[in-house]
Amino acid sequence: MERSIWRGTFILTGAALIIKVLSALYRLPYQNLAGDVGFYVYQQIYPFYALATTMAGFGFPIVLSKLIAEARSKQDKQGIEVIVATAIKVLSGLTCFLFLVSFFGAPLIARLMEDSQLVRPMRILSFIFLWGPFIAVSRGYFQGEHLNMKPTGVSQVAEQTLRVVLVLGLSVWLFIQSAGPYVFGSAAAFGSMVAPLASTLVLFWFALKAKDRLRFSIKKRWDGLIAKRLLSEGGAYTIASLALVIFQFVDVLSLVPFLHIHWHAAKALKGVYDRSFPFIQMGMALAVALATSSVPVMAKLKEVATKGDFNAQLKQPMRLAIIFGSAAAFGLLFIIKETNLFLFADQSGTWTLALMCLNILSASIVVIGSTMLQGIRGVWEPVIYLVIMAVVKLGLNGLLVPSLGIFGAAIATVLSLGGLALILMMRLKRLCQLRFFNVKEYMVLICALFSMFIVIFLWRCGWSLWVFHHVGRWEAGIMVITSIGWGAVVFLLWMLRGGLLDEKDMQHFPAGKVLVRLFLDKKI
Repeated sequence: MERSIWRGTFILTGAALIIKVLSALYRLPYQNLAGDVGFYVYQQIYPFYALATTMAGFGFPIVLSKLIAEARSKQDKQGIEVIVATAIKVLSGLTCFLFLVSFFGAPLIARLMEDSQLVRPMRILSFIFLWGPFIAVSRGYFQGEHLNMKPTGVSQVAEQTLRVVLVLGLSVWLFIQSAGPYVFGSAAAFGSMVAPLASTLVLFWFALKAKDRLRFSIKKRWDGLIAKRLLSEGGAYTIASLALVIFQFVDVLSLVPFLHIHWHAAKALKGVYDRSFPFIQMGMALAVALATSSVPVMAKLKEVATKGDFNAQLKQPMRLAIIFGSAAAFGLLFIIKETNLFLFADQSGTWTLALMCLNILSASIVVIGSTMLQGIRGVWEPVIYLVIMAVVKLGLNGLLVPSLGIFGAAIATVLSLGGLALILMMRLKRLCQLRFFNVKEYMVLICALFSMFIVIFLWRCGWSLWVFHHVGRWEAGIMVITSIGWGAVVFLLWMLRGGLLDEKDMQHFPAGKVLVRLFLDKKI
């Protein structure tokens, strides 16, 4: 059972890392071609893209896999057939409704954003909702039947690859045509809308291989209780997993109006601020994979395990989220100046981006904490906390943005998202009597982060003094890549030698046996 969590985690983590690398690679030339205003346009409509892909990739598949896992633990094959049939019908109705709302409601939404030129890209993107039913049901079925994460991982990579190819291809053509920023945004919306075709084809291929088991599902009756549970829990999981996007949506509605400067300058500043979100999404890839792969396993465990075993199973995903979330957050913070120059060709908003890096840790905790708390206390409790902290974020934006600009928005995000992470951790600790780390382990983690900072600082100083006297864009890129390598080695060494990752954990990593022999035969 534990091996299933790890196997699913590494399949989805591998897919997530490939996706995030592809995402970073396309955002670099896209921002360079479209400019900060063009980047702003796409980021304004991104929350709707995130909603559609999260519904189809996380929220509803995770509930469907949970329902199927529960039915399989009871050997209820008939029940599985009814679950799948119900899911197809419910999600078809829901996604058609969301498409109609987003397409015909685009003018109203654009007015709320105080930018009527966003109507066209929003309407183009609205068609993405129509891909949802088949993608969500297929992923949920494979994840719940045999804890098979491969179809999900492969389809996600295929979808992102097609998205990158379309967005970059169209952007290059538009750059040659000297198109404006809103045309770039519409092209990016089109590429994102078409990309799920790749997921559909991949999942259809996996479904054909399992034809005898999937053919019956469409013909079965639907179950009202399952439909209610699917909508309730699927909606709650989707909202909870969109925590970062909901905070981003608060900025979409409020940041430009609160800046109180000329509209074009405000949009350019919003584009600079939006540079931080790809970093955060890349840093929290492991947490998303852990949450996705652990839920169907937890559903089975809850049926057969004692309370102590179940609570112990909750501990490791959160520990890993904190360990690797802190490494990603502070590691990027240490090299954010060079990263900003390398990826976006200038150092605009570096202090804002540095502060936003801290949200990687908070967002990782929120994704894991929400999933765990939903499994213990019900699906809506984390959503309530999320809504409260989103309101806090809006209030802080109104207080800080007029005087501090986008740096004030960054402070508001760090405080509100960090507060949400703290609430979730305290609730889990109280409900399950969990102690995620002891004092020695906290000291090891702090020492690892400090050692990583020292090594990266010395490496940067050495390169600046003896190799690159003038740091341009490509010199910054080399410095970023090498600093990541050194920082990862130092941090992993501390984790292995300090006991935060033990032999059983490391056996599941690539080259895990080699790492065990190198570092775990001796303890600090």
